[in-house]
Amino acid sequence: MSYYCQEERIHLVEYVDDIVITGDNATCINDLKGFTQRRFHTKNLGKLQYFFSTEVARSKKEIYLSQRKYTLKMLSEAGMS
Repeated sequence: MSYYCQEERIHLVEYVDDIVITGDNATCINDLKGFTQRRFHTKNLGKLQYFFSTEVARSKKEIYLSQRKYTLKMLSEAGMS
């Protein structure tokens, strides 16, 4: 879902009981987070670290996505570790 605020697009991704909100405008992101917290009684868990078996890591310039932990778990469950 996309939400427009001050001509900026803010993205909201929802899966089961997890919500990720992202975009370039911190004020708009905070407004949308405030709305979801009031309307749906959500809790802000801080910066995204894991979502849908994907680890999220950041540097100053890049975002890294990794499924290493998930892959190692699957290999272990299959007796291949």
